[in-house]
This record gives sequence, C-alpha cells and structure tokens, in this order.
Amino acid sequence: MKRFGWLFAVLTVFALVAASCGDDDDGGDASADTTAATEGTAAPETTAEPDGEDDAAPPEVDPADLFASAPGVTADTITVGVITPDLVDLFDLGLTDINNGPVEEMWEVLFADINDRGGINGRQLEMVYDKYNPVLNQSADDACLRLTQDNEVFIILGAIAGPAIDSVLCFVEQNPTMMIGGTHTEAHYPRSKVPWVAVGAQVQRRHTATLEMYDELGLLDGRIATYDDSSEHESVTEDVVLPALDEMGIEVVESFSSTIPQGDEVALQAQAETYYEVMKDEDIDTVIIVQSQIAFGIAHLRELGFEGEILAIDSGSLTNTIGGLDERDPATYEGTYSPMGLTRQEAYDDELAQACFAIWEEARPDQPVINPLEVPNREPNLAGGLTAPCQYLQIFTEAATFAGVDLNEETLVAGYDQIGEFSLASVPLASLGPDKYDASDGLRVGVFDSTIGVDGALDPLGELISIAE
Repeated sequence: MKRFGWLFAVLTVFALVAASCGDDDDGGDASADTTAATEGTAAPETTAEPDGEDDAAPPEVDPADLFASAPGVTADTITVGVITPDLVDLFDLGLTDINNGPVEEMWEVLFADINDRGGINGRQLEMVYDKYNPVLNQSADDACLRLTQDNEVFIILGAIAGPAIDSVLCFVEQNPTMMIGGTHTEAHYPRSKVPWVAVGAQVQRRHTATLEMYDELGLLDGRIATYDDSSEHESVTEDVVLPALDEMGIEVVESFSSTIPQGDEVALQAQAETYYEVMKDEDIDTVIIVQSQIAFGIAHLRELGFEGEILAIDSGSLTNTIGGLDERDPATYEGTYSPMGLTRQEAYDDELAQACFAIWEEARPDQPVINPLEVPNREPNLAGGLTAPCQYLQIFTEAATFAGVDLNEETLVAGYDQIGEFSLASVPLASLGPDKYDASDGLRVGVFDSTIGVDGALDPLGELISIAE
C-alpha cells in the first residue's frame, strides 16, 4: 500500500498495520547516523512502513465517548497554538526579503480543511495564532506568554529560530507546553519538560553526519579552520563540530567566531579581513562555515582571495539571501559545499507537498501555488509558506488520532511512538518512535552551482542517504 494517501486522512488510511512499502528519495533538513554516512547506504525508493508486531491501527472512536481530557481539550474541541516569525517585521528592518505569503491565512485554511473532514476523532481544531520578531527575545517571550498563559492551548505548532532561539525555553521549560516544530539543539532540547517533536534532524546528529560525508569525499584532508557566529552558533562549533572532528581524528588549526551583530555586513567584512590574514599565515586551505550570517562570510573570503574549499554545515542561509538581500553575483559562492535534502524542484514536485498545496488552491483558486524557482524576487512564495504548516499538522493529526478518546500528553506521545517510518510534505523519508522525536532521515552533499536558475542553487552530488538509526 503506497504511503501517498490524502495528507490529513484518518490514520486508518495512514496504515501503520501494513507491511513495508515504498518511499521516494528523501529531503529536508535531515540527519544521518555515522554508519549510513560512512557506508553510503542509498535511501530506499519507496516509503517503508514500520514492521514490528506491535504496530496497531488507531482506535475507533464514538463521539459520544469524548470528554475534556486535558488542558485545551474538551469533548468537542482541541485548542492549538500556532507561532510563526514575523517576516514582515524583518523585511521592514532590512534583515530579510523572504515573502511566504499570507501565513496566518494559510494556517486558517489548513485548520478548516481538517475540521471539514471531521476534525480529529470528532473534535474540531481551534487555532490561536501569534507571531514574533526572531531577532528579539522579548518579542518571542511575549508571544509565548500569550499562548501558554493567556490562552489554554493543548500544544503549540511552529518554530522559534534566529537570535531569539533561546525563547523556545519559555514554551517547553518555563511554561511547559508541548510543541511540534523548531530544532533540537544540545542547549535546549535536554531542558524541555514536555514532549517536543521537530521535523528537522537533531543538530548533533545532522552535523556529525555532514562531517562524515565530507570526510568520505576527501574534503577534510587539508589544514582546517572553522568560522561561526558567536551570537547563535559558537556553541554548535564547540559542542558539536569540534568534538565530532576530534572523534574522526581530524585536526582543526584555527576556530574563528564572529562577534558582529546580525545585519552589519560592513563590520563583518572588516572582521573577515582580519581572519583572512590569519588564514594565510596558517596556510588554511579548508574553512567550515557554521552558518547564520556567516554565509556572507563565504563571499567575503572569496572576495579577499581565499581559493580553498568552503564547507557549509547548514544550507539555509547559504542559499536564502542570494539574489535578494545579498545582491552579489551568485558566482561568488560557486563551489561551496553544503548538506542538502531535496532540491527546490524535487520539494515542489513531492506528492505530499502537492497534496498540501491543493488544499490551499481549492480554498483560494485565485492564488495558485507556483514553482518556487519561478517566483520573482519579493513576490509571495506560497509553497514556502505552506510546507511547514502541513508538516506540523500531519504529525499532530496522526499522533492525536492514535491517542483516541482520552487525548492528553501521555497518549499523544504514545501516538508519536506508533508512527514509525513515514513521509512528510517535501520530506519523503522520516521516522518517529520511542526516544526519537526528530523526524527527518535523509541527507546528501551538494555543491553550489551559480548557473542553476536565476540565482544559482545546490546541485546534489548523489542520491539521498537513508540515515535512520
């Protein structure tokens, strides 16, 4: 039985009782275990179902049996908080030109679709929407208090990212409320007091796998330096990247950390000049970029004359600003290596993603979801706006359906544990289960090619690798 049934169908269609069946090539911000990365195990062509003997279909529910089973859950409703970054605010500050369209309206349409299909076990979803400025912790904290204290939500869907990332602790530690979204970092995930599911792979798992892949390609043979952003990623270098390289027996000659506030590219360039002089003195021929605004550092190093290899740890900020806020010729980034999942074309063509987009197009036929590669700069990228909400809602819908009549924290976790291997919109290879609450399980290396499309893109060097442990 194929795993490409309707995205929000009742989990009997999800068919966890079925035997193994297929999966497409995986994508997304995935992760890999070191064995998969080292041995180069190819991802299966079709989605695999969990095959344990204890797999069970979701229970049949009589609406008459429903009751107020948890905070935010009544016999008739489930109150769900939604948190999103305020991209309009960032645009006004000149920090991004990303336009994902009418995000709140997208959530409303997706919630309405689930409710029109009967909700979850007969309960209707009620959305409480809020947003925050991702460069201001106070903004994220304020949104947290509105959702967790002023509104009695059962769970929160969405991500806290950027310089405000520490505010995720307001949700999962200080005002413990279950969450789907965000990234599991070593600084935050262990402190969560509630179940917290992420679509992307846990930072240490993903970064370690990336470094393993680079090593397999012979890209870590030279004199190596790391370069990070102290306001957001210095701890990633110290806690993840350097220990992983040490475990692999690879020496790092220098570690550079930018102290420049985000958005001040002039100061960042001046600092890059200082670091570049040290790189020349130390004969550095490979730089590992630990992302964020340091993506601009790639261009600075190239413009200063650095001719060695540049290896990114995350792909997002490498590609997101090119052709927008970063008005350089994309050729400046030519040859930069990066981990990647699906290409933008593959992500758009993904069958579950298309099912997601169809929900919006049925409700808003005058606003079709076009290929992101064809979206003019600063015009709404509806595919980008819809994908994450569809991913979060699919995970919640599937787990909550398994939870049955008595929906609460414990039964929702039991629902996560039942899911096993599955597919998400634009992430065809994923899994959830006991002690594994970061979903994505696919990874490969790409190299930036400025001749792809208008602004260049990552060109995959091979097939996605299955990285589930």
